[in-house]
Amino acid sequence: MKARMRMHLNKPTHYLLAAGLILALAVTLRWADLELKPPHFDEGINGGFVDGMRAKGGYHYDPTNYHGPLHFYLVLLSQTLFGHNLAALRLPSVLAGIGVVAVALWGYRRHLGDAATLWFGGFLAVSPALVFVSRYAIHEMEMVLFIEITVLGLLNQWSGRRGAWLICTGVAGMILSKETYVIHIACLALAWALWRGLQRVAPDSPPSPPPTFRWREFAEPAIVSLAAILFFYSANLTWPAGVAGLWTTFAAWTQTGLEHGGHAKPWHYWLALMWRYEWLALAGFAASARYLWAGPKGIRIAVIAGAGTLAAYSIVSYKTPWCIATFLWSGSLALAWLLARTGERGPRWRAAALGVGLLLAGHDLWAAWRLNWRHYDDPDEPYVYVQTYREVARFTEPLLRAASQDALMLNRTGVIVVDSPFPLPWMLRDFVNLRFVDQGQPTGREVTLADYVLVQGSRREEVEARLYGEFLVVDLRLRSGHEPMTAYFRERIYAPFVQAPAVLKAFGGRNPLGGREVTR
Repeated sequence: MKARMRMHLNKPTHYLLAAGLILALAVTLRWADLELKPPHFDEGINGGFVDGMRAKGGYHYDPTNYHGPLHFYLVLLSQTLFGHNLAALRLPSVLAGIGVVAVALWGYRRHLGDAATLWFGGFLAVSPALVFVSRYAIHEMEMVLFIEITVLGLLNQWSGRRGAWLICTGVAGMILSKETYVIHIACLALAWALWRGLQRVAPDSPPSPPPTFRWREFAEPAIVSLAAILFFYSANLTWPAGVAGLWTTFAAWTQTGLEHGGHAKPWHYWLALMWRYEWLALAGFAASARYLWAGPKGIRIAVIAGAGTLAAYSIVSYKTPWCIATFLWSGSLALAWLLARTGERGPRWRAAALGVGLLLAGHDLWAAWRLNWRHYDDPDEPYVYVQTYREVARFTEPLLRAASQDALMLNRTGVIVVDSPFPLPWMLRDFVNLRFVDQGQPTGREVTLADYVLVQGSRREEVEARLYGEFLVVDLRLRSGHEPMTAYFRERIYAPFVQAPAVLKAFGGRNPLGGREVTR
C-alpha cells in the first residue's frame, strides 16, 4: 500500500521530468546554430517589410500579400530588443515553435492523460517540418500555435471547462497571421457537423454529452480579440483602409490559387512529403480513420478536423511545403492517443507501442537533424524551397568582414545586377551606396565607379565592358532557378577579405577619373 502511494505521489514528478526533457529537446532543435542557414527569399522580403515599418509608423497591410500583420510586429519587437540580425529576425518563429510543444505538454494533459500527452509533445518536438519552419522567419509557426490554442479552447469548452478566452485568442491569432485561417475554421465546423451525424451510428466511446457553449462567456474575449484585429490591420489605428483587406484579400488569394503562380503540385504532394520526412504524422493520419467510429468526443472532432484540413490542402493545386506545418499536429495527436490507449492493454502491448513510437520518432529526429544541419540548402530536398545557397557568403562575407573592421567600408560603392535579388537587400541593408539594377534597367557609370559588383550570367559581358581596374572575381549561385552569378571585388580594397579561389582580372573600361585606360 505504501509503495503504491509513493508511486502515485511520484507520478507528477515523473511527468514533469519527461515533459521538461521533451521541451529541452524542442528548444535545442529550434535554437541551435540558428544563423547557420542563409536567409530565405521570403525572409528577405519580410525583413524589408519590417524595416519599412519604422518609417511608416506601422505595417500597412497589403491584401495581395495574403499574410496578416502580426508576424511583422513581432519581428519589429524582436529586432528592437536584440538588434538587426538574422537571429532576431527568426526569433518569433523560434518562440512560436517552442510554444507549440509547450502548449501540447501543459495544455492538453487534462484531455489526453500523461502518456498520450508526452507522445504528442515528443512528436511535435522532433517533426522535421516543425523544426525547419521554426528556424525560418515566416508566419507559419504562429499559425500552428494559434490553431493549437483554438483546438485546446474547444476541448476545454466541450469538457465543461471555460475555453472562451483560448478560442477567441486562437481565432484572432489565426486571422492576424494568415488568410488560410478560413480553411482551418471551416474544417473544425465541418468536423463538428460530421461528428454529430456519426453519433447515430457510432457514438462516442466513452459516451459524452454534446459540446456546450455559454455564449455570455464569449462577450469580453470576443471584444478584446476584435479590437486587436482592428488595431493591427489598421497600422495602429493610423491607416483605416487596411481593415478592408480582411475581406478583399480573398479575391486575390482565390485568383492565385487558380493560377498557381508556378507552385502547382499534384494532390498527393503532402502524402509524398510525409512519406519522406514525417513518418509519425503519416502513421497518425492513417490511424485517424479509427476515430470515425470510436473515441472520446473532443479528440475525435479534433482529429477529424485535422484530417479534413489535409484533404482541403490536397484539393488546392497551389502548394508550398511550409504549409504542411499547419496540419501535422492532427496526425501527431491521433497517433499519440492510439499508442497511449494501446499501451493500456497490458505489458506486451505497452512494449509494442513504445517500440513503434520510438522507431517512428527516431526516424523523424534523424530526418530533422539531416535537413536542418546538413542539407538545409540542398534543392534535392523538397522542404528546401527557393532557398538561398550557402554560396551567397562568397559575396556577402568579404563585404561584412571589411565593414566590421572599418565602418567607412559601408560607404563603398556597389552594384547588384540581378533579377529578384532577395534576400540581398536585407542582408546588405547597411551599405548606403549599394544600387540594385533590375531586369530591363541598363547599367552605366555606376558600374565603372563600383568597388564591388554582383551580376547574373546573362549580363556578365555588359558589366565587364564597363568595369575599370583590377578585380578579384568569384563565381557563385544565389538560389535555385537563378542563373549562375559572378562577384567582382576591387583588388586593392578587398584583397584581405576575399577567400580563394578568386581570380584576379584587369578590365579596361573608360577611366572615370581620366587618364590612361587599363587593357585586358
